[in-house]
Amino acid sequence: MARGEKIIVALDVNNINELEKLVDKLRAVVKIFKIGSELFTSCGFEAIDVVRRKGGKVFLDLKFHDIPNTVMKASRAISRQGVHMFTVHTLGGIDMMKQAVEASREEALRLKTPPPLVLGVTVLTSLNADDMPLLGIQGSINDEVLRLAKLAEKAGLSGVIASPKELPLLRKNLKKDFLIVIVVF
Repeated sequence: MARGEKIIVALDVNNINELEKLVDKLRAVVKIFKIGSELFTSCGFEAIDVVRRKGGKVFLDLKFHDIPNTVMKASRAISRQGVHMFTVHTLGGIDMMKQAVEASREEALRLKTPPPLVLGVTVLTSLNADDMPLLGIQGSINDEVLRLAKLAEKAGLSGVIASPKELPLLRKNLKKDFLIVIVVF
């Protein structure tokens, strides 16, 4: 991993002016910037364009979760935007994840660009143990995170998003080259 790529900064703003200020301030030490739902919904593809124009790589965190065909088409479209990585929700199932990976690789090959990394979101960090039974999930959060991370690995995803508490469990049970992106607030 290149210098400046071990830290990803979330651009939790809702306008281009604030986005530009943050990227300008941090781009000497940070190379990857996360564009989430708020910024993307507010500014659309312009947000991606600004980060890329300023020399940054884009981590698009929209957590695609839909039928496989829809996620496949979204993955193909997002790959045309030159993002470095993007997220899908692992609860969408193995076929959905496989199609996201295949479509993004095919589109990158067609464009002769590097394929984006596809990362799986397992259990949202806002959920706690009391939420699991309400969602129909048996077992602990760690059990579910590991189950979904293994499914993501089987589907061919590049890695998963995790909390710092989940890192030892995932590192112990997944392949060494499977990327684990840690979320810290």
